Amino acid sequence: MSAVVFLRFLWNETFGCKIVAAKTKVAPLKFVSIPRLELQAAVLGARLAQTVMNSLSMKISKKYYWTDSRDVLCWLNSDHRRYTQYVAFRVSEIMENTEANEWRWVPSKMNVADDGTKWSPGPDLSSESRWFIGPNFLRRCQADWPKQPMINCSTDKELRPNLLAYHFPCESTINPCEFSSWNRMLNVTAFIFRFLANCHRKIRKEPAVTGSPTTDELGTAEAYLLVQLNAMAIQKRPPI
Repeated sequence: MSAVVFLRFLWNETFGCKIVAAKTKVAPLKFVSIPRLELQAAVLGARLAQTVMNSLSMKISKKYYWTDSRDVLCWLNSDHRRYTQYVAFRVSEIMENTEANEWRWVPSKMNVADDGTKWSPGPDLSSESRWFIGPNFLRRCQADWPKQPMINCSTDKELRPNLLAYHFPCESTINPCEFSSWNRMLNVTAFIFRFLANCHRKIRKEPAVTGSPTTDELGTAEAYLLVQLNAMAIQKRPPI
């Protein structure tokens, strides 16, 4: 991963750009998805930019953060609490020192930070290389900067798994008339509650419960059935 900070300035009615700082970081040995690495690179860039601004004595009038990852831009422009902890924590850190409208998309071919990670056939370390003087568009007016695409601020990558519960204003799911005995209805009700509990365990990455219903499950099912049967009896009671 790599991040580069450039200082863009106006001198004699001409825009100039020079490198101020750069930082690289080796990706972890364990497998990490490309979107996560791109997000970590954004964290690296935000940290580096904040360090530079704290070190400079001059006033910075405007700051821009560039990334070639549309997933990162989606995460930064949406509610980060909808995503996994990995994404949520890093987006939260980025937002502590930056604003979402300061982040912009840049094509990969114009992304100078890639030069710190993709040295093929070899790095250009001359004084006039873009690594030292920045990409060409930064030395032009903002009207000539890369056009920003219409980025959908919703992505299904790294979404936090949720259990959707639907509530319907209808009668109980358990119909006593469909069961031949109390024990059969009690066991079916216990298995329904177990299914819901196993859905929550799956979200927490815990092992599912299997086998015959336990005493606690049967007790919960019995309490539920008694409440439901009592409510049905009250509804069918003729008015006085």
